Amino acid sequence: MIVGVIGLGYTGSGAVIDLLKEYTDIQVEDKVEFGLVFRPDGLQDLNYHLSHPSRYMACDVAIRRFIRLFDYSFRANAGWGQDYSKEAGELLKEFLDEIIQVKWKGTWAGDSHMRSWFRNTVDGHLFMRISKFVNKRFGRLIYPNRTMYLSVNPDDFVSKAKILVSRIFDMLGYNKVGTIVLNQPFAGNNPCASFPFFENPKAIVVDKDPRDLYYQCKFEVKSNCTWTPCYDVNKFIEYYRVIRKGMSRKSNVDVLFIRFEDLIYEYEKTVNEIEIFLGIPSSNHLEVKKYFNPDISINNTQLFRKYPQYNNDTTLIEKNLFDYLFHYDQYDIKTQFGASYND
Repeated sequence: MIVGVIGLGYTGSGAVIDLLKEYTDIQVEDKVEFGLVFRPDGLQDLNYHLSHPSRYMACDVAIRRFIRLFDYSFRANAGWGQDYSKEAGELLKEFLDEIIQVKWKGTWAGDSHMRSWFRNTVDGHLFMRISKFVNKRFGRLIYPNRTMYLSVNPDDFVSKAKILVSRIFDMLGYNKVGTIVLNQPFAGNNPCASFPFFENPKAIVVDKDPRDLYYQCKFEVKSNCTWTPCYDVNKFIEYYRVIRKGMSRKSNVDVLFIRFEDLIYEYEKTVNEIEIFLGIPSSNHLEVKKYFNPDISINNTQLFRKYPQYNNDTTLIEKNLFDYLFHYDQYDIKTQFGASYND
């Protein structure tokens, strides 16, 4: 079983990953995010472009972009514990040989979208003129061609992509008979779209109160959080709402939706829900609170009370994102804040 623990950007998915590290017979990959399927230029995007051939040679661009993402994901210093770049490269080659129908040396106008301005200037003006002169004078083509790819509606693409993903897990040394926990393998707002590429997938989606997320990104996270518009409360409100637009917040047999705050304020209940969802006995929880301690992570809640000088921002969030608020009024009000897992 493949279990994807996913969030929507600092919403607390790491807490669930830490919790699951406390169980026996669970393989937890927390070193690197597994984004090969759902990220831009990943397998989902590649499937779309190859199965919707509405534009000339779009498949060539899509394949090259996927190769670039794949090579980056399994580069020598990617963080998987050792260098898998050579083995991964062999898996990629075998996969591409199965889905590509024609390969040849060439180039086309679409290449300019993949190159720098300087390279386009050199190739398009200087080298092209030299190439034309040599071709006319000596009958030789010296323009630097590269491998081009044609793949239109390849047979059984999803099945072949699923095999690729499965072989990657073999390469990384996982026992696929057991439970493998991955960090961010699906999109948090639409995990089921990635499921066809995995064997027996399940998702745990973790979300967080928008007030806490706002102040966490604005003040608490030491790394630069510019990918969240936390310096403008109105933009943050719209960002939070749009990211979750059309997203299901109800659990089912394959997707468990939980609140980060429930994992802290309703620890026993929420842990039990996760155990039932994954089919793991509570007796396997041998290292309770070793990696995830709600008594520490509670400092990542009620953060809006920590910054009373921004009450106007808090009021705006409460007014516009009311449906996403956690009901803190049922619990003790925090007046002191210590170190959290982000420190």
